[in-house]
Amino acid sequence: MTHLDLTSLYNSYAGRGKVPYRPDLMLAIVLLELRRGQRQPSQWFQDTHENGALWWLGYGLRPSRSCWYEFRDRPGPSLDRLNMHVLHQAVDAELPQVERGALDGSAVAANASRRRLINAERLQQRLHHLEASRQDDAQGDAPTTVPAWMAKTPRSRTAQPERYRQAQEHLAGLQAANQQDSPSERRAPDKLVSSTGDPEAALGVDKDHVFRPLYPMQTVRDVASPLIVSYDVFAQATDAGTLPSMLERTEPLTGHRLKEVLVDSGYVTGIDLALCAQAEVTL
Repeated sequence: MTHLDLTSLYNSYAGRGKVPYRPDLMLAIVLLELRRGQRQPSQWFQDTHENGALWWLGYGLRPSRSCWYEFRDRPGPSLDRLNMHVLHQAVDAELPQVERGALDGSAVAANASRRRLINAERLQQRLHHLEASRQDDAQGDAPTTVPAWMAKTPRSRTAQPERYRQAQEHLAGLQAANQQDSPSERRAPDKLVSSTGDPEAALGVDKDHVFRPLYPMQTVRDVASPLIVSYDVFAQATDAGTLPSMLERTEPLTGHRLKEVLVDSGYVTGIDLALCAQAEVTL
């Protein structure tokens, strides 16, 4: 931890409320928890009360559950910078050669149910119901009926339409792209669906052959070391077209350009071959 530049993380607390828990200690605890496979802030909260190793690592630090949930999102804007700092130190120590990389991907489940996908017509109907319920809330009247899909409190019903409008925009993009397809490949408008829980998520088949909202996560691993030298998450259903973006991210993260990239056949297209030839990368 002493080799990390945590300036941006500390600055995120500047000028806000009371003195926070030490961010470096909280980050150290989170890193150990992630190493142990514990990814939920609720579990971090529980473990800081039960795990002696975390007591030692955090100097007895025991933040509240809400504090852990807030901290989960706080390093997000500086995550690339932190990883860049670690990778540059590793390159200076000649741990990775950053000459040959292996690109592979995996589907990450989105925070949305695969059983609650709705089309544009049904989405519009729900928005009308929400607006009517919000008008009742504004007048101090409780809605006569609250469907299972609708938020249960006036406060949560105020935030729900925003997600639904995001889903509407996503569906509009899908419909526009669908119109660009040849007539034989177009899908019926009512067959184009989206998730209101995570509208940006793509719909596809995961590793267990389950059709669901998901995000393809891509990583480039250095062949000569265990380090990941590039990473990204995409809002699309397949790995196609992700190679150029991954090559572009490798150089700023490590300060070096890859000379060879190992991929499976799903990544290889004529465009990928042309871009690799232009960048002098052997695919």
